[in-house]
Amino acid sequence: MKPKLLMKRKRNKKVWVIGVDRDQAAEGKYTSKDGKKSNFVLASSLKEVGKAVQLISTNTSKKKFPGGKVTTYGLKDKGVDLVPTHLSKEGKKAVDDAKKKIVSGDVKVPEK
Repeated sequence: MKPKLLMKRKRNKKVWVIGVDRDQAAEGKYTSKDGKKSNFVLASSLKEVGKAVQLISTNTSKKKFPGGKVTTYGLKDKGVDLVPTHLSKEGKKAVDDAKKKIVSGDVKVPEK
């Protein structure tokens, strides 16, 4: 069974998807009717849950468990990231530049 997204695409038009929570490039692999191998995953956004678990565990071992509080991990804390699977060099540079601006505070990411 083909994913609905691919079934609805127009002929000769490239379709890209962005994975979520982990690198999903492996799920995007396919072989076209003419035998060419390709991948429709452009990039994947990551939630670095392991980093949060590590930080909370470390704080707990120091008797500083943040129970009852909402703790957020963003780019600055390495709580999220992007795997640029098929981004162009220009796209990767734009992402890296945007990350730096977010981490430095030059760009504010809205809460909602």
